[in-house]
Amino acid sequence: MKFLLCCCILFPFLLTAQVNNRIAGKAVQRSTGAAIPNASVFISGSSLGTVSDSAGNFELNGIPPGNFELIISWVGFTTLVYPFSSDKLPLQLSIQMDPKVEELGAV
Repeated sequence: MKFLLCCCILFPFLLTAQVNNRIAGKAVQRSTGAAIPNASVFISGSSLGTVSDSAGNFELNGIPPGNFELIISWVGFTTLVYPFSSDKLPLQLSIQMDPKVEELGAV
């Protein structure tokens, strides 16, 4: 019975901690504002990652304490690196990606 009472008391605090350790955002094309679906979003050097949904939205939860780099990439666009500290969480980001321009060599 004490266990159940403890769980009921601590559960709201655990949820609050989980919500505070998150990064959410939306990946869009800078020039058009169009959503970028299936963009890869992950924290460098960790196993935390996700992909953006069809509207370009993404969310990462349960980020541990420390300093990290958030990497956002998608084929045909320049990879973005966003350094952050868990002290600044939660974060709500608007990621604007530029097309990757590659020039072919002269023939």
